Amino acid sequence: MGLDLGMIGFGNDYSLDESWVMRVNGQSAFPSSDSAFKIFGISAPDQFGPGGPGAITVSFTSSVPATATLVDATGTGSPRTAQIVSNLYYTPTSGPAQGGVAFRPLVAGSTSVSASVPGFLTMTTSGNRVVGVQ
Repeated sequence: MGLDLGMIGFGNDYSLDESWVMRVNGQSAFPSSDSAFKIFGISAPDQFGPGGPGAITVSFTSSVPATATLVDATGTGSPRTAQIVSNLYYTPTSGPAQGGVAFRPLVAGSTSVSASVPGFLTMTTSGNRVVGVQ
């Protein structure tokens, strides 16, 4: 078990040389040619454990379901849910029959569509979208 640490965000303008040293639990690590540190025998568990969080349920909501409703494999309405399975960062994109959620416009108007996951923060800039239906 080990810990890999890399330098992110410096681009090609910055690299670490042998003058940089990271010390953890009495071990010294020097950067490799790609500015990454490798430290062995370290465990960095998170709240989910070694297998990760498993499947995560995402809840999608339409603020005005009379204007546009949501569809999943179990029916229509708001809210609807879909799963993000392990090793992915998105819900199925092939539609409700494959486990995704679809947007169904009904009448002209406006609605806000939001996505949330219990226990996770919802970003105010990307967790909610106003959608105009014509």
